[in-house]
Amino acid sequence: MKLTSFDRESLNAIRNDVTSALKTVEERYGVTFNLGRITYGSDNLRAKLTGALTSAVGTDNSMEAQLIIGLKEYGHRYGLSIKDAKKVFSASGKQFVFMGIKPSSKKYPLIVKRIEDGKMYKYPVYFKEQIKASKEFAQ
Repeated sequence: MKLTSFDRESLNAIRNDVTSALKTVEERYGVTFNLGRITYGSDNLRAKLTGALTSAVGTDNSMEAQLIIGLKEYGHRYGLSIKDAKKVFSASGKQFVFMGIKPSSKKYPLIVKRIEDGKMYKYPVYFKEQIKASKEFAQ
C-alpha cells in the first residue's frame, strides 16, 4: 500500500512497522530503541528515536526503561544520578519509588510510582532533596 499523504491512521501503522523492524536491530546489536513522538504534515513526518544499550535498561522497552534512560542522560541537570533510581521516599503520608526523569516535562520532570497501587505521578524538581536523602531502595 503506497501512501499519498500522512494521517493519524497511517502513522499508527508506520509506528507499528518501524517498532517491529527495530526488534531485529535491537537483538542484533544489544540496543533498546524507543520511537517517540511523531509529527507530520501532508507529505512529511519527523520522529524522535532514542536508544540505549540493553545492558543499561534491561530487555524492557517500556516507559520505565525510558525513565531510566532520561535519568542517565539528564539527571545531572537536577543533581540526580542513576544511583538515585528506585529510591523510596515518603510524601503526603504515602510511600513512593523514584522511577526516573522525563526530560520533556519541564515543570514536573521527576516520575515516581506510589508503592501501594503502582500509580505513576509527576513531581516537581524540589522533591529531589527527599529522593537524595533516602537510603532505602525498592526491591
